[in-house]
Amino acid sequence: MSMQAKLELVWIPHDAPARAEPRLRVQPSDPPAAPQEAEAPTEFVISICGSPRCGCSTIHLENPAAKAVEPESRIFPADIWLDLETKSLVRGSDATPDPAFERFDDMVRTRFTDADLQALRGWFFAEKLHLIHTTPVSEIEIHDLPDVTSGLMVGFIDVFPRGLAFSCTFEDELWAVSDQYCVQPGCTCSETVLSFLPLHDRPGLPGATIREPPALRYNYLTHKTRPLSDRPAHGPDRTDLLGALKAAFPKLDGYLQFRHLILQSLYVRKEIERATSQTSSILTSIRPKIGRNDPCPCGSGRKFKHCCLNKVNPASRIPG
Repeated sequence: MSMQAKLELVWIPHDAPARAEPRLRVQPSDPPAAPQEAEAPTEFVISICGSPRCGCSTIHLENPAAKAVEPESRIFPADIWLDLETKSLVRGSDATPDPAFERFDDMVRTRFTDADLQALRGWFFAEKLHLIHTTPVSEIEIHDLPDVTSGLMVGFIDVFPRGLAFSCTFEDELWAVSDQYCVQPGCTCSETVLSFLPLHDRPGLPGATIREPPALRYNYLTHKTRPLSDRPAHGPDRTDLLGALKAAFPKLDGYLQFRHLILQSLYVRKEIERATSQTSSILTSIRPKIGRNDPCPCGSGRKFKHCCLNKVNPASRIPG
């Protein structure tokens, strides 16, 4: 394929019209000497990683046609990851030179337009949010959830780094909106803390941190608001910002309730896991030691060594 080839982003219709699937196509640009010599384009299938809580900014590019070709004969690689932040391919730990990788990496860096990159970033965040909202809560990793033992609220984006904050436009300025929730066991509140942050540089990414961003408490069931603190408010009126957010997201209340339920469910799982581990530790510490020739505690009348000693959970029952 000519190295004058054109790199373009194309969109394939999906069953859900709002979720068209992107493809990265390498299209030969040099006209062939004869029509029958026309070279077919190379097309990469694009997908994201399957972890809802992953904070990466990479997408997977798969070249199905290259898989049928020996690695040393490939023009472009078969499976690679592209970092949307650096606009470059992700290099593996293998230091072996790969001409196909280097060729495509140079092409992505120099010929992938900023407009296509921005469109791909928008698709990436939408797909990540769709993954977060559709993955069963029981399958979401909970081992490193933010600590809330002190009673602090937790932000949705703190649990899901790519669960992009809401955004809205107010007085010709773009604002990102961070949503935080109470996840304490037994709490039945329906409030969220909404913090408004001005956006700069790239749409969808928070700009410079400000010390006291406009914020308020909002009840997504009663629609009532109350100030976050008694300190004087600075900047735009909070209720006006909330109005702009509701105009941008007509179903805002449902989104907030759903996100709250996801977080509550994850922390309930974490609490059950903690309690189960604690109970197991207590039982282990108080369980009497059973000798090999002692009667088996299961009540069979046989010696322990001939009964439950070799089972998965020997002596799981404590004699009464």
